[in-house]
Parts: sequence; C-alpha cells; structure tokens
Amino acid sequence: MRTSIKNYVACLLMLISTSNIACKKDSNKEAEGAQDGYVTGKITDTQNNPLANIEVVFENILVGNHSYVAGVSNENGLYKIKLPKVGTYHGAAYIKKTFNGKPYKMSLHPDNDEVIGNTGAIVNFQWKLSGPRPNGLEGFYGGSVEIHNHPGRPIVDEHNIEFTFTPIGKLIDGSDGQTIKRKSGQPQTIYYGRLTDIPIGRYRVSAVYINGGQRIPLGLRELDSEDPYSAQHTLNFEPTTIAGDNMAFLQYDYQ
Repeated sequence: MRTSIKNYVACLLMLISTSNIACKKDSNKEAEGAQDGYVTGKITDTQNNPLANIEVVFENILVGNHSYVAGVSNENGLYKIKLPKVGTYHGAAYIKKTFNGKPYKMSLHPDNDEVIGNTGAIVNFQWKLSGPRPNGLEGFYGGSVEIHNHPGRPIVDEHNIEFTFTPIGKLIDGSDGQTIKRKSGQPQTIYYGRLTDIPIGRYRVSAVYINGGQRIPLGLRELDSEDPYSAQHTLNFEPTTIAGDNMAFLQYDYQ
C-alpha cells in the first residue's frame, strides 16, 4: 500500500515538473532568437516597410516610478535596447505624423504584448490604421467620432443612424481610403453614441436614420457649431481633445 502511494506521488511530481517545464517554454517563446539582456525588433509601416527614427520605450513595471529604457529605430527599422538586470518590462512605440497641418501621435501595434524579463526578447511593432488594440487596452487604432443630437430633438434609438464616410484625398499614411459605413454601439455599452475605428483621414460624411424600413436623411455639422446643418459634412479628426485623442464630434438633426 505504501509503495503504491509512493509511486503515485512520484508520478504526480513528475507530471507537475513536466507541466512547469512546458509552461516555462511557452512563456519564453518571445526569447527564441533573442539576445541575452537585450530587447530587439523591427518597426514597420502599414505596408510593412521599415520605419526609421521611431522611439521605442520599455517601462520597468517591477520597479515602477516611471522607470524605463528607450531606443530609436535605424534606417532599416531595427532597434536594440539593453535591459537592466532587475525588472520586468512592457513595451510601447509611437509614430508622430503631421497631416492636414495637424500633429498626430499614434501608438504602434506590438506582435508580442506580454511582459518580458531581462533574459532577452524580440518585439516588433507595426503601424495600423484600424483594428482593436492588444488585450488589456481598450479601444482601436482608428479614430472615433462622438455623435450628438440637436438640443431638444433627440433620436432615442440613434444606434439606427447609419453614417457614411467617403475619404477626401489620401489617408494619414499616404494610402487610398475606402468608403466606410458606421453605426453607433448598442445602448448601455461604452460605444453607444460613438462611431469607432475609422482610419485617420479627411472625410465627407452623410447620415440616414433607418426607421421602419424608411431611410430618413439627416443634416450634419460640427458639434456646437453655428453653421447650418448640411447633407454632406467635411470631417477632420482632432489629434487631442478633452475626450481623448484622434477624435471628431458631430451633431445631427432632421433636415
């Protein structure tokens, strides 16, 4: 009986040990091909071309107090940052771009958003015009538009308003944009009253209220503007607002 128990315990310990080794290998996948004591990677644009002079920052979340190490990508988009011996790190990179006379700052997408140690890691970053941010970060890489009714004339189901965005000229990365249709998020969600994930550009915007099979055109203007409502509104995203970065604000009314 005792021998059976000993054999059982030995097998259990072996399974636990094997599991731990497997988990450790999985958690260190980012270190395959990495240089010990360094984090390296490549920065690319929306077309996978290398981006030079992009600052990459890895914050030491173990030490805290805004302790970080930083580096800059070279002409080939490559960067290399030495990691201190004590700490765990989380990285971020941003691109700064002037577009239609306004300075924008946009976060880049990491291919590895995990916390890393000082044994070395490879983390690549890419500029994305749209799509969800990594797990743990709310929002999208595209811009957002808040929508507001004319005072005293609300549409209570404004998630049934369909907005059409037609690009005017190139997008912020120099590429050609596409016509986009967006509706507000559903009621009682964080995206109610907001149109999300629109690539930064200049757009001609129109809107229709869909009610019982009818498509009722709406007039648009910038929020709190004194301009008359228009069936076609030219929209620009603001780099910085009190509600967030890369946002625009629309007001609608019946025509």
